[in-house]
Amino acid sequence: MLRFRISDSFSHAIDFQANNHNDFLENVLPAAQSYRRHTVKKIHHGEISKNKIYFPAGYLHLYINDTWYNLGTIKQASGKDFFQSGSFMILPATETDFLEQVLSKDAMNLVAMIETITKHIQDTQLWIQGIDDQIKQTVDQIDDQYLTTAQAAARLGITESGVRRMILRGKLAAWKPSPRTILIRREDIETAERSKAGRPKRKGRS
Repeated sequence: MLRFRISDSFSHAIDFQANNHNDFLENVLPAAQSYRRHTVKKIHHGEISKNKIYFPAGYLHLYINDTWYNLGTIKQASGKDFFQSGSFMILPATETDFLEQVLSKDAMNLVAMIETITKHIQDTQLWIQGIDDQIKQTVDQIDDQYLTTAQAAARLGITESGVRRMILRGKLAAWKPSPRTILIRREDIETAERSKAGRPKRKGRS
């Protein structure tokens, strides 16, 4: 189930869902009508009996992995793919005399745009999924190459404080990807393990 939102990017938003790209059009039309009715404003240009109705633009967003994204397209330049995104408008700002006029025009515009909209949805999904895969691959590589202070302490048979003291004394190199995260290369811990195993045990006093 795909989740979408039509918004003015500030204070008004209408959410809707679609099982797939095929029934998107069936669900976006009532959502667009609801958005227009919620954002309509009456304006007056200073002439007698010349009140009009103003409708702000509506932009489409896609919900992926707990985040709302602007739609975009995958393009290529110099042999490399890149993602071009921005505010993807599906309902233009307009003035009219009657609500029915803008609703009818919106329906025609959305039908005409459906191929472009579908392309943007598919490209956005592909790009975000690709980023997620890269992040997962990076995390897997970190898991293979690095240990946390807790993992290092367990391997060396000491406390986390002991690991931190070794880092401060220059006996272990550490990487801090964030202020609260300390990682140590697995091979450095293995070297420390071998060094520890090769040291003779201290004899107790007689």
